[in-house]
Amino acid sequence: EYIRRERHDLADAVERDKEKSLAPLGPGALFGTCFRLEGVKMGSAEVPRGGDLIAEYQWSLQCDARKDLGVFVHFDGPAKKRFQDDHVPLDGAYPLNRWPIGEVIREKRTVRVPKDSPSGEYRVFVGVVDRRLLNRRLHVVEPDGIVEGDRFLAAKVAVR
Repeated sequence: EYIRRERHDLADAVERDKEKSLAPLGPGALFGTCFRLEGVKMGSAEVPRGGDLIAEYQWSLQCDARKDLGVFVHFDGPAKKRFQDDHVPLDGAYPLNRWPIGEVIREKRTVRVPKDSPSGEYRVFVGVVDRRLLNRRLHVVEPDGIVEGDRFLAAKVAVR
């Protein structure tokens, strides 16, 4: 369950940086051949059950993308409990086919932690799907070209 933001006002909510001066948020990953998570940051290391967590992502394209991609974010916790924030980048307000190659796009989302989530540490996995291919997951590709599965461990957060 998550709180969907109102449709993004491109002038305010889409922060573009052609000089790549955005500070990296943390670990990143390349999905497939083109779509890169430059970094991710959770607004806090701890969040109460039923509370809101701000998740911030930085994305970029490494080549021309004519795909319809979606993002899944899984918060995997104790006792195999999971909540998630599946979405289209920027809720589709700034389509991928309009992103300049190499431009870093920042996205902030509010994720509601379900009230019945057990307390404990949650690992935050990010992945990308090709929506035109029945949500087929893209592989995470390391800099040396080795494929490392289809989701990336991006952060950890504690639910109390």
